[in-house]
Amino acid sequence: MNSQRLHIVKEEVSEHLKFTVISVLLCLSLILVINKFAQGYMNETTFSSIHYIHLFLATITPVAIYYAFNPDVVRAIGVGILSSSIGCTVSDSVFPYIGGHLFGYDMKLHICILEEPQYAWAAIFIGAFAGIFLPRLFKKITHVTHFVHTFAATTAAIVYLLTFGFTGSDTIQIIYLIIILFISVLVPCLLSDIVIPSLVFSESSFNEIMEHHHSHSHSHNHD
Repeated sequence: MNSQRLHIVKEEVSEHLKFTVISVLLCLSLILVINKFAQGYMNETTFSSIHYIHLFLATITPVAIYYAFNPDVVRAIGVGILSSSIGCTVSDSVFPYIGGHLFGYDMKLHICILEEPQYAWAAIFIGAFAGIFLPRLFKKITHVTHFVHTFAATTAAIVYLLTFGFTGSDTIQIIYLIIILFISVLVPCLLSDIVIPSLVFSESSFNEIMEHHHSHSHSHNHD
């Protein structure tokens, strides 16, 4: 990895880290309050609905980015499907399930793309086709990607944990929740936003994408 790409990746990780912390703390506070005052609100239906939204949002951006730099519809949709189906499943279900078990909770594994494939794959394909029509707006899309993506991922992971094993009833559970959420959100988001693009794009295209992303974000922040 050359110094330019290493610098870009470090910036990207820093951005993800910042938004992951904000999203985890914000979502955790919101969901725990809702869970306390609305018993039974956290259930499989709620989790599935949030997961479908996450799948949709997570598919749009990689498709739009890929298509903007390489107008090949089939490959663009393929990248989006691969990125979101793996990333969202790991983030929303697999990591929370493993994390819950590691901390001694009796977790249930629930994977929507296998158990409710018609809805999960519909969300993915709708997001993929939406991404094809948005490449010219991709700078604006990627500006909000970090927060929207991490917020959706965090919400889904919290609801999963509270639906399939956690109760959020004591301080130690809250600490466990924060640890699991941080890993569950950060790692898959980095996978879908950095690792997969770096594999499917040429080095020059990858660098150009990330530089556009950060220059847009920084200029917006100074507006």
